[in-house]
Amino acid sequence: FWQFVADGGYRNEKYWCEDGWAWRTHRNLKWPFFWKQVGPAGSHEYGLRTIFEEVPMRWDWPVDVTYYESKAFCKYKSERDGSPTSKPYRLLTEAEHQIIRDPRHSLDAAREDVSADKVMVTAGSEFAYGETAANLNMAYSSSSPVDAFPPSESGHRDTIGNNWEW
Repeated sequence: FWQFVADGGYRNEKYWCEDGWAWRTHRNLKWPFFWKQVGPAGSHEYGLRTIFEEVPMRWDWPVDVTYYESKAFCKYKSERDGSPTSKPYRLLTEAEHQIIRDPRHSLDAAREDVSADKVMVTAGSEFAYGETAANLNMAYSSSSPVDAFPPSESGHRDTIGNNWEW
């Protein structure tokens, strides 16, 4: 995402849908809201605003961006690199997101056994531990590295918690 910003893609209307561009220009954003410029203008050096403090940028954390920013990035990335499947990059659907999650985090698992829903049975401070560890319920009070927890059975990381979902 940094490259998208540094290349000027974030400020280029051609990558944005109409509503996204209206949102970005109304907010007068030049980079994601949670990024804070820390270097000279044009240096693309950023810090990160977390819930409670500003910290040096953590490049191994997920980027906190809106739906519109994500869509613009996908369009930029498809144009810049091409897609490995010759289809444009896009955001996951809800159904795809459910498929790549660990099955122990699924709605079906929670319906079978309420203890499968960690939110119902685990204190926030304990979410970061165990076989189905995740950054949920303020376990970190911020994001955490994308590779902090084991991958799901499908090999995907960070499929639950750790960032905001729209």
